[in-house]
Amino acid sequence: MTGPKGVIKDWQRFKQLEAEKRASQSLEKMQLAKKLSLTCRPQFGRLVALHTAQQFLDAVDQEHQDVTVIVHLYDERTASCRTMNDCLATISRLQPLYKFCKLRASTAGVSKHFSETGVPALIIYKGGAVIGNFVRLENELGDDFCSSDLENFLIEAAIPAKRRPLATGGPRDGGPACPADAAEPGKGSPDARMGRRERLTRTM
Repeated sequence: MTGPKGVIKDWQRFKQLEAEKRASQSLEKMQLAKKLSLTCRPQFGRLVALHTAQQFLDAVDQEHQDVTVIVHLYDERTASCRTMNDCLATISRLQPLYKFCKLRASTAGVSKHFSETGVPALIIYKGGAVIGNFVRLENELGDDFCSSDLENFLIEAAIPAKRRPLATGGPRDGGPACPADAAEPGKGSPDARMGRRERLTRTM
């Protein structure tokens, strides 16, 4: 028969194994929760076309607070804006956790002068707040930029913190030109919406 000391030792070992099991289960639960949180985050994978100012407000205000929303203000008559839309369509497929949108500058309610001289422009939002604002990007990127040039610019601007390598090239590196736009139509309180519109107009 096991003596008193043996019984105590067996009991202590039993409690140790029980604690280790609980710790293991807790770790598994944490890992599962993390996996589920990543899986449940919105994914996009396309360039969303916004056709009204209301769609623009909804695209920013009604999005998950952890999602970065990148809005391109453009004029279809400007060649660099058309190139920007092509490049954003490519990057959006490679960065599905980021929401890429395009909106005509005239629809956004900015001045005619800005529509003619300030585009292409990118406005970056997260949690409903502006975290980046870049105008007349042709001056920054040149007139022959492609998706890899634009993605590198966004990375330097600390937009996509985690990225996949681009498989596309462009005129500068001898690769193929950016593919055609694959855009599809895109969705706070009233005070917050009004504030967003006012901030956008003041920014421009």
